[in-house]
Amino acid sequence: AVEAAVAYARAVGEAPALATEAEGLRLHVLTSSATGYKGVRKQASGRFRAEHSAGHGKQNSLGIFDTAVEAAVAYARAAAAPEDSSRPSGGSSAAEPSPSAPAPPAPAPPAPAPAPPAIWSGMARVRRLLERLGLAEYAAALEEEGYDDAGFLLSLDRGELTKVAAAVGMRPEHAGHFVESVRQLKR
Repeated sequence: AVEAAVAYARAVGEAPALATEAEGLRLHVLTSSATGYKGVRKQASGRFRAEHSAGHGKQNSLGIFDTAVEAAVAYARAAAAPEDSSRPSGGSSAAEPSPSAPAPPAPAPPAPAPAPPAIWSGMARVRRLLERLGLAEYAAALEEEGYDDAGFLLSLDRGELTKVAAAVGMRPEHAGHFVESVRQLKR
């Protein structure tokens, strides 16, 4: 039903209202995002990528979808999932302790990753960096494509940074400067 409403709105030239629920899930609406949803960004191809934080500044790709709503549903599912989704959900198994057995102690949480340098905090910081590099003209494009998380940019390798530069339409000489400058900040 959500996709039908979006298709109709597109056909008559109206901007569709953001869906706040789909498939029984509350979607994470984020008005500052170009797509309207947290964890969803539009790709240069016109499709939508959903990503969810895996902690320590890492992002897990949840897939690429035809609509922002489908990507937002994937994000909502990931956000609602228990942290240890590798354990079976429901049912019983001979390997599981009986309900009367004491629960094993919880494993110690992993040590937090070192915080990225202060330069890598939010889109305002990304803009400042781009200004210092003489690449301020790409700030809006980075934000539009969903690259407004400086910590995420910092976690990318050379190949991924090159793809980001291409996705926002950086000229080749600017892309090389951008990739090398971000890589130097990682050291």
